[in-house]
Amino acid sequence: MLMAIYLIHEFSYDKFNSKATELYRVVDGKKCETPYAMGEAFRKEVPEIKNLFRVYSLDEIEIIQNKDPITEKNFFFADSSILSMLDFKIISGKNKALLVQKDDLIISEKIAQKYFPGQNPIGKTFKIRIMSSDVNYTITGVFKNLPTFSSIQTGLIANIGNSFELLLDINYALGFNK
Repeated sequence: MLMAIYLIHEFSYDKFNSKATELYRVVDGKKCETPYAMGEAFRKEVPEIKNLFRVYSLDEIEIIQNKDPITEKNFFFADSSILSMLDFKIISGKNKALLVQKDDLIISEKIAQKYFPGQNPIGKTFKIRIMSSDVNYTITGVFKNLPTFSSIQTGLIANIGNSFELLLDINYALGFNK
């Protein structure tokens, strides 16, 4: 019985997406990531691709609230097209206007309840420490918590637009920062 439950869970990964049969994930070897520029190259060189989104995840970031850092796990940068390709149930915010600006951030209902209990978080700002930089993000949407059988497990998704300048800090990469 336990084995059957386990197998049903494992074989149901990402099947909740209505377009699951049209979605493909490109990975490089054993790592579940590919070079960032590959997405644009695919878009230009493979006409059969209807749409794509790029994702870059960080294991953890710090949210600065009242000058106290709070560590959050699984922070994602993504293209706005993630919302049209995957079935994110948007609870609050305008679906067409999410993840459009460089400082846009959408959060899960769990994160919304944790940081803004009983409040509407839309329009509020999060100061997030990514690597050695503090960045202000504006919350533009709240999505329903993702199921456990989703390969994307996050409560925070930011526009991928400024990820390069944040993640390619040469001082940080060479260890000259704290």
